[in-house]
Amino acid sequence: MTANDDFVDLCSQVSVTIADGETMSFVVTSWGNGETFPWWLNFDCDGDCPQGQTDLALSSNIIDFGNQLVGTSSAGQSVTVENIGAVDLTVSALSAPSAPFAADGGTCGTAPFTLAPTESCTLTYTFSPMATGAAEDTVTLTSNASSSPDTFDLAGNGVQPGLSLDTTALSFNALPGELDTATVTVSNDGNADLEIDGIASLAAPFSFDGGSCFPIPATLLPGAECTINVTFAPGAAGTFNDAFDITSDATSSPDTVTVQGNSQQLIAVPALGRFGLLLMALALMIAGGWIVSRRRA
Repeated sequence: MTANDDFVDLCSQVSVTIADGETMSFVVTSWGNGETFPWWLNFDCDGDCPQGQTDLALSSNIIDFGNQLVGTSSAGQSVTVENIGAVDLTVSALSAPSAPFAADGGTCGTAPFTLAPTESCTLTYTFSPMATGAAEDTVTLTSNASSSPDTFDLAGNGVQPGLSLDTTALSFNALPGELDTATVTVSNDGNADLEIDGIASLAAPFSFDGGSCFPIPATLLPGAECTINVTFAPGAAGTFNDAFDITSDATSSPDTVTVQGNSQQLIAVPALGRFGLLLMALALMIAGGWIVSRRRA
């Protein structure tokens, strides 16, 4: 550091080393006869003066979409890219994610793009699984930042409910005027919540008699189950058939259960008095003797 040539060199030369990331301040004081004397600070970088460092910062190193229903698309989620350096940041290349992930806009636009110091922009992505299970990918940004290449991950898990029945056919037997009941158990064997949004009605002599699946709509967590109770109440003899559908967000929907009921009329036997009973006993004795004689012959 040297003083102005028009004045006495009070400081001569001072060598100062400033490490990366450090700063230094100078306080210059003039004096003499009440006058203020201007001072100049001259820096010699040996021909290699620094131009400022370029640095890139990401708001997150991962976008985790969590569980997403198979066949649907998530809402967009974003990572913010910020220039925290002292000179312009230029992102020259940006890798494209592979399915089931997809770029979905953002304010950065397509590469190449430039951010001035302190400026930032966003990169937005979506997750659209077509199968169950975990999915991962990595996005890479190539730039003039000292940290290049910079990366962040995309992660998500495809989930799907499943509906299974312990039986798809119910059979009933009841006399006219009597009741018979049976139960269907509905289970969620998938890895996402099962939404049961409908159970079709039955025609007489069949009817629903409650069960833990009611009221509809109902939600079953993965691994949970519920029941549907069905009643058969025939008013006359005969064979009766019906079916009901269970609608849900499972891929198997609608799931169908058939119902069949049989009802037979009893044969009426007239009442017999004492004389009738004697005649019946005599007839049985005669029939028994005839059978014995036939065997001897």
